[in-house]
Amino acid sequence: MLAALLVIVVAATSTGIVLVSNYQPFVPGYKQYYGLPAVEGTRSTSFSWIGAPPNLRVIDVPTEPGMTFRYRFSIWNHGPVPITVTRFGVPSSQQEPELKVVAVAIDPNTYGGGGFIPVQPVRLAPRQQMGIEMEMTVASCMSGVSSNAISVTFEMYGIERHVVAPTNVQIELVRSQDCG
Repeated sequence: MLAALLVIVVAATSTGIVLVSNYQPFVPGYKQYYGLPAVEGTRSTSFSWIGAPPNLRVIDVPTEPGMTFRYRFSIWNHGPVPITVTRFGVPSSQQEPELKVVAVAIDPNTYGGGGFIPVQPVRLAPRQQMGIEMEMTVASCMSGVSSNAISVTFEMYGIERHVVAPTNVQIELVRSQDCG
């Protein structure tokens, strides 16, 4: 009897660990931010087709050496449990010098009316949506670079997880006419 109970406890524990270690609660949010990056020639196209994130927007940004711009998107804790997000994106020190993408502000509850605040850990309830503002710095002319996800570190039940969360905005870097 004791052996059977031990087997059940070990099986339940290992199943729980596997589920938590593979848990990815993020989906693209429904909240849209309509301001375009302040770069001349930027174009935005909205898409809605089967399999695409909700309200997907593709933004073509012409690149110039030394340019910096910001954009916003939303993500949603689609999971049934609360989580605490501790980091957004990859630290600047771990990125290539030619292209840096850093989170600069968050809106912890897009429908709560609080607005954007400096980046900090945030607790997301089940089905809670948040906004993220990113700053992208491009050191030289480039083309063919696409970004439609963000690395997110979060804690759930005391376990830290790192996942890549899809967004509802896709940034496409294109070579500007000034780059030749």
